[in-house]
Parts: sequence; structure tokens; C-alpha cells
Amino acid sequence: MTMRNSNRNTRRFEYYHITLRRVGGALAILLAVAMLGGYAYMRTRAYAMGPIVEIHTPADGADVEHPVITVSGIARNIAHLSLNDRQIFTDSTGAFNESLPLVAGYSILEVTGRDKFDRSTTQMRRILYSP
Repeated sequence: MTMRNSNRNTRRFEYYHITLRRVGGALAILLAVAMLGGYAYMRTRAYAMGPIVEIHTPADGADVEHPVITVSGIARNIAHLSLNDRQIFTDSTGAFNESLPLVAGYSILEVTGRDKFDRSTTQMRRILYSP
């Protein structure tokens, strides 16, 4: 009778027989799913962040003595970039450099970046030109 119960228990656990091949296959599937998830995150992260615009020069509140200044910075995740409502362009790294003539007195520079989902961000600089 004990032999009979022993065979029944053995048969019951034969289905769950764990081999190195099964463990390796499960790990391979788990690794593939993790890599696919990481790739999807890296590709969609930029879209979730929205457009980013950083102005490096000129500094906010700068007092300049030259009639022409250079506005430079970096823009990421953009489809359209403008300086005072005039379209400007970036290089392959996202950097922009634009010359802008000033009139005497107080000027406001607005750099606006818009992504393909029509989300936008604007950075402003206030400049005082005293000839």
C-alpha cells in the first residue's frame, strides 16, 4: 500500500519536473520582456517630457552696448522653434545661434519651442540696450 501511494505522489510531481532547460527558457523570456520594456521606455520618454528650450546667452537682465546680440541655446524634443515669432533652426545636436538686432531701450526676447503634439514652452530674456 505504501508503494502505491508513493507512485501516485511521484506521478503528481512529474508534471512539475524542473529542468535546467525550463529555467533557462523562463529566464530568456523574462530578459526579453525586460529589454523590450526598457527600449519602449527610452523611445517614449522624450515624448512624455515635452519640448525643452534652454537659452545660454544672453543672460536675463543683461545690459548690452552692441546693437546686435547673439541668442544661443539648446532645444530638445521640438518640431518648431521660434525667436520673437520668427522661425529659427537648430543643428543636429539641437543647438541654435541667432543674431538679433536691438533697438535702444528695453527688449524682450522670447524663444518658443513646440513639439509635434502641439505642446509648447517659452523662455524669455529681458535685455537693456544702451548705445
